[in-house]
Amino acid sequence: HVKKSKCFLTTYYLINNFQHKNIQTMKTLILLTASVFSLQCSHPLATENYSQELMSGFWYEQARYQTIGGGLFQLGSVCSGFDFKPLSSSARVSYTSRKQDPIEGRWSNITARLDPNDEMVEGNFYQSFPWNDPPGISWNVIYLDEDWAIEYDCDEHENGSIDYCVHFVSRVPEPDMDELARLKEWIDASELNALDRPFVEESQTDCW
Repeated sequence: HVKKSKCFLTTYYLINNFQHKNIQTMKTLILLTASVFSLQCSHPLATENYSQELMSGFWYEQARYQTIGGGLFQLGSVCSGFDFKPLSSSARVSYTSRKQDPIEGRWSNITARLDPNDEMVEGNFYQSFPWNDPPGISWNVIYLDEDWAIEYDCDEHENGSIDYCVHFVSRVPEPDMDELARLKEWIDASELNALDRPFVEESQTDCW
């Protein structure tokens, strides 16, 4: 009778402890899920040396951090880039890429309007496509020189999740990649890659 009681108590303890751990695991998962789906976009000020003239023209994408929702239009694409055209205090940005193959792939193009974010500084915009609700998606030039630019855009959703992109772009198709590594380190030290998305490099070989 004593042996049976010990066996029963041991079994009860194991079952109870297992249930307790499962409950704690579920609570942890719920908290983690809630934290992921309660993120807010960062709102970095544009780089101090931003100017329409310096930003104007075509930029070749060399790398990016990107959520899945933030890069739907780039899925399966190569040879990505965009043309920035100032329009007074606003601008037009025309994105281009090829599907799958740099030589035979069909071109994919889309154009958006950039309106100044009056609550911030020059170089902070709202990007809008025809399907966007106003004021649009936060679009920010956070680094800019004669050879490189970094653009960060982010969109907050009603369910509390976010989609974002950090684009590393250069003036030439084959730039100094040591500089890209330095810029990557600079972004890694920030909190802009909030969901720890992988760093994706894009080849511009045979594109142009």
